[in-house]
Amino acid sequence: MLRYAVLSSLVWSAAAGAQQAPEQAPVPEPPQIPDEVPQGPAIEPEVKIIREKGRVIEEYRVNGQLYKVKVTPTRGKPYYLLYPQGEAGQPVRREIEDVQTPYWLIFSW
Repeated sequence: MLRYAVLSSLVWSAAAGAQQAPEQAPVPEPPQIPDEVPQGPAIEPEVKIIREKGRVIEEYRVNGQLYKVKVTPTRGKPYYLLYPQGEAGQPVRREIEDVQTPYWLIFSW
């Protein structure tokens, strides 16, 4: 019985080895990596600092458009007023245009 098992395993392995591997498509060459990636100018915000009685106001603008205000009172923690933009630079529609919700920084690292 052992002879038949060994003989059949040899026959099956020879049959499996005689099969030809399927033809594989050639692998294309990878594209060339450019030496230097062109970058646009760095966008740095313009910061205007206004010191008033009891608080310091920092206005952040990019391309002349106000997007954030940081208010630091003499007592208490600073808070932020954000001016979000919609798609393609369109302002976000609000029911009351002049009211801004203050945001406090909770975690920072």
